[in-house]
Amino acid sequence: MAIVNVKTHGARGDGTADDTNAFNKALRAAQGGKLTVPAGHYMVNAIKSIRPLSNTVIELSDEAVLEVIPNAETHYRLIRLHGCDDVTICGGTLKGDRQKHKCTDGEWGMGIHVGSGCTKITLQGVQSREMWGDGFYIGGKVVPREVTIRDCIADFNRRQGLSIVTGDQITIVGNLFSNTRGTRPENGIDIEPDRDGPGVGNVLIESNRFINNGQVGVEIAGKWAPVRNVTILNNYFERQRPLKVKHVTSDYKQSLLSKVSCFFQRYRLEATDCYVP
Repeated sequence: MAIVNVKTHGARGDGTADDTNAFNKALRAAQGGKLTVPAGHYMVNAIKSIRPLSNTVIELSDEAVLEVIPNAETHYRLIRLHGCDDVTICGGTLKGDRQKHKCTDGEWGMGIHVGSGCTKITLQGVQSREMWGDGFYIGGKVVPREVTIRDCIADFNRRQGLSIVTGDQITIVGNLFSNTRGTRPENGIDIEPDRDGPGVGNVLIESNRFINNGQVGVEIAGKWAPVRNVTILNNYFERQRPLKVKHVTSDYKQSLLSKVSCFFQRYRLEATDCYVP
């Protein structure tokens, strides 16, 4: 297995240089093996994005920070996964530009986007902070499948800690979703399929912590497309409502929420316009 150090392909990690091209060059060299990212402060053009390839492990030092170069765009992705299989990203901190963003428009600046056609994606121990939009985002026209987010942190992101727009076999375990606020929905996790999309199914949300998010710990909104088989177990909620379920009605047969299992104390469940078989 090839092991490639990003600095051998020109990344400087000095907090000033644009290291985006160096990362993508190193990822091409590391495909089928491992890319290592040593301690450093790497500046990234999130409009171009870092773009992992299939069958690759990306291992970031705990002292590695990948920071978005401030921009004025409504959309960006610091790391974009598209059409790739069997990718693991572990460690490190991703830092957005919400304090330095150059315009007030948009809400779609993402830390990691697991996109169309991806399968067997694992995010382990990654921190995603201060994004203009979401810390983590799962969704694409071809449904992402077998996505695991484990022991990660999404903190002080502007829109969501994690959005799931399309996906199947999604496992969310042992993470911290905190301080999401700035533009609605402001949730820890938001499961909300797009209009006429393929929907979301088979989601496990277990043993996570949700602290001080602007609206809700977990929101499930199935107005436009199906949401099926969501299990929510043994999570900790503090300083926000834990769970909100809305627009999951028997009138729209494709928009069906089934097998919701929740465990928490002292909080109320808000469910509106729902049919749970």
